[in-house]
Amino acid sequence: MRCLVVCLIALSLACQGKSSASDASAGVHSADSSGPAVAGRAVEALDDPVGLDSIDPGEDTPLVRAELLTAAQSFTAGTETLLALRLTMAPGWHVYWRGANDTGLPLNVSWELPRGVDVGPLSWPAPERHVSDAGLLDHVYFGELILLAALSLPADLPPEPLTVAVQVDWLVCAETCLPGDASLELTLPVRLPGAPGEPPLHDGPGDNAQVLHRALAALPGAEPAGLSVDWSADQIVLTVPGASGLAFFPRDDGLALAEMVSRGESPTDTLQLLRDRGLAGGDRLVGILAVHRDGTAQPSHHRLDLAPPTREDQRR
Repeated sequence: MRCLVVCLIALSLACQGKSSASDASAGVHSADSSGPAVAGRAVEALDDPVGLDSIDPGEDTPLVRAELLTAAQSFTAGTETLLALRLTMAPGWHVYWRGANDTGLPLNVSWELPRGVDVGPLSWPAPERHVSDAGLLDHVYFGELILLAALSLPADLPPEPLTVAVQVDWLVCAETCLPGDASLELTLPVRLPGAPGEPPLHDGPGDNAQVLHRALAALPGAEPAGLSVDWSADQIVLTVPGASGLAFFPRDDGLALAEMVSRGESPTDTLQLLRDRGLAGGDRLVGILAVHRDGTAQPSHHRLDLAPPTREDQRR
């Protein structure tokens, strides 16, 4: 079933025309993507989109708004600048995490950077579990997705404007799925090393600084205190003392797990994950663990990258 769905999505992506629009300004570039309102006709992205909260599914309005932004007013040679790739989805629509999904495809991001400039890996916030009426499990984002990346700049950059570009392709779904894409650019002046610096996030009322603060606050933290892991041939048991519930979001490059619809979350402090021997995957348990605690409205999220015990560990 999963193979059939993914193949259909791939065919749709191959046949769908691309559309994008831009609204460039200092520190931000955005594009809006709208799906076809009439079968067989791709609708161009809107130059002046309506607010996402007022979208009528029958209108030719954007389903996803994409932006590349930073809170910095300039790039400083020899330093790092934090970039944010922000997607805002229309109500009821979602995009996919780079984790194990039964149907959807995650974002594909391709950077175009000047010589000597480098960008680090994307930092993802925790997704949410989305189980369809057919019993298929995906890990998705509704409303907003902000991905962070550190841009590294060489010390010998000339003091002239520098442009960073990125191509973003996504699949946005509700009852149906539509591919979308955006070509984004960000151009800022370059300051020489040693020039008076700016605060790391340029604290203040600026909208971009607030977006970056919100994204940093949403990133998963380190392993939860007291976490214990019990490995066996068939399952991995996670226990977090004091938790009132656990959920695990497996990444797509980690250990393959089975029956995640029923086994991916637990109403107790213990979660039993079943290993899938029929699927290829890594040998490490990689993903995000959500920990619920009584008295808190939202769970805390924690990065996990756990290796199975060695024979020496087992003898201890």
